[in-house]
Amino acid sequence: MRRLAAEATSFQTLLDQARQAQALWMLQHTQWTVDEIAARLGYADTSNFSRTVRRWWGQTPSGLRANPPTGG
Repeated sequence: MRRLAAEATSFQTLLDQARQAQALWMLQHTQWTVDEIAARLGYADTSNFSRTVRRWWGQTPSGLRANPPTGG
């Protein structure tokens, strides 16, 4: 915890960043359902995952799959 604090981050921030990258990759490169992706990423239910995806990218998981973000 001290090392994370020294880097001005937290475990939750690192977990969110990892989940965000994995979610985007799974939506773009697999045919798994949104339910399957949510479960694989450790979300208790799909609605929590969908809300989180909308917060991250401003669109639903299905919308993100159809229109992935551009840039870095």
